[in-house]
Amino acid sequence: MRRYDEALFRAVSRVKKEHPSLVGIQVHGSVARGEPGPFSDIDLLCVYGQHMKPHDFSYFDGDIYVGVGFLTVSALEKEFTDPKSFFWARGSADETRILYDPKGVLKRLVVRWKGAELSRRVVEDSLWEAYHNIVEYSGKLRNGWFGHDGYLTRYSASVIAVHVERAIVCAERYLDNQRELSLEADPESKEEAAAS
Repeated sequence: MRRYDEALFRAVSRVKKEHPSLVGIQVHGSVARGEPGPFSDIDLLCVYGQHMKPHDFSYFDGDIYVGVGFLTVSALEKEFTDPKSFFWARGSADETRILYDPKGVLKRLVVRWKGAELSRRVVEDSLWEAYHNIVEYSGKLRNGWFGHDGYLTRYSASVIAVHVERAIVCAERYLDNQRELSLEADPESKEEAAAS
């Protein structure tokens, strides 16, 4: 873990030096959890105001891959209602470590994310997009891509797999949310669920 902490310190120092007006920096994944494996990378998200977006970049610090991405505060806030990013952002809030946040902006966003409720619109939009892509790319496979072009066959299969996974995650989160709401509405059910 120590070599990851050292690489993380160097990465944050480099980014702050090259981009002094950043609102904040956070890290995601196994490094944020303090559980890097032998092949883990460092995923930094740098948050900036409304000026021109810096270019994302990556590099190797020894044998550790460091990826640095940039988002505006408003883009992070938009993820609360964007079906394409809601589930990723909500899930990553639990695995985010804030490294630099002089005005507390990232802390407020992470707290907000952890309490974010799943809206019906986000569920419907997420499921519709997944359904559309599954049907579209299944059709492409059935209509000639399969067996004629290995790249397009693999690409279609990967698109289908991603959207099936998103649909499952969306449905599971929605059902969990509905169960929580019904338990809150019926205190006796909540006590029974806690007892079991």
